Amino acid sequence: MAFFNAYEPSNGNELWRTDGTTDGTRLIEDVIPGAESSNPAFTQIDSIYFLMSANTSDSKGRELWRYDFEPSMLVTQTSVIADGSTFDFGTLPEGTLSSEKTFTIKNNGDATLTLTGSPVIIIAGTNPSDFVATQPALTSLDAGKSVTFTITFASTTSSTKTATVEIPNNYSGAASFTFNVTGARVISSIEEPDALLLKVYPNPASEIVTISFPDAGETYTVEVFNSIGALMNKFETTQAEYKLPVSNLNNGFYILRIHKNKSLYIKKITVRK
Repeated sequence: MAFFNAYEPSNGNELWRTDGTTDGTRLIEDVIPGAESSNPAFTQIDSIYFLMSANTSDSKGRELWRYDFEPSMLVTQTSVIADGSTFDFGTLPEGTLSSEKTFTIKNNGDATLTLTGSPVIIIAGTNPSDFVATQPALTSLDAGKSVTFTITFASTTSSTKTATVEIPNNYSGAASFTFNVTGARVISSIEEPDALLLKVYPNPASEIVTISFPDAGETYTVEVFNSIGALMNKFETTQAEYKLPVSNLNNGFYILRIHKNKSLYIKKITVRK
C-alpha cells in the first residue's frame, strides 16, 4: 500500500492511496473541500495509522491530522456491484436449468477486512430457495487481497424470482454489504429428461429422504444447503438410490445441488418433524 499527494482540478493537492490497481487507487480525504489544496505532509507512519500536517479551511494554517487505516469492501462480477444495487441473472432459456455466476470480494482498504457472517454469504428476501451460494474460502483478507464465491440461480417455475445477498463485515462504512439478485426461467411442457427422472421423496420428510438417480454407476455429487445458503452436507454416490438422513436437520426447507459431469440439478426438500 502506498500513500501520496496528487493534484486534480476539482480537489486540489490532497491525500491519495493506491494498492497498484485502478480500483484500489482513490482520494482518501479532501481536507479543504473544493479546488483549494491542503498540501498534506507526512510526519509519522505507524502500522495502523499515520500522522500528517495539512492546511485547513478555517484560516488556522497547518494543523496535525491523523488517518486511521481501515478496511473497505469492493464486490464485482463483470463490473462493480454497488451496495444496495441489483444483479440480474436474466431469463434462463428453455431447457436451461440453472445459471451460475462468480463474484469477487476485494479488500481495497488499508487494514484487514473480516467477513463476519455465519454463513459468510447470506441469502434472504422473497425467494431465497431459488438462489444458492457457495461460501468463499477465506474470511479474512489483507489489504489488496480478494476471494470469490458463486451464486447459482435455479427455479422450478417460470415466474421472476428475487432475493437479497448479505455480506456482514467489519468495515465501518457498511457493516453489512447487501445487494439484490433477480432472475426468471422459461419452462415448457417438455422438461429435460434427467431432471424428470431424478426423484426426491418423501417430501416433506422427517427422517430419511430418498434420492433416485437416473443413471446408476455415474458419479453424482450432492450438496445440501439450508435456507440462508450454509452448506450442511456434501457427498458423492454412484448408487441408483441414496438414503439421505435428515433427522439431524432443523425444520425448514433445504436445497439439494446435484452435479453429474457438466449437468447441474436443483431440488428442494422440506424437513418437518
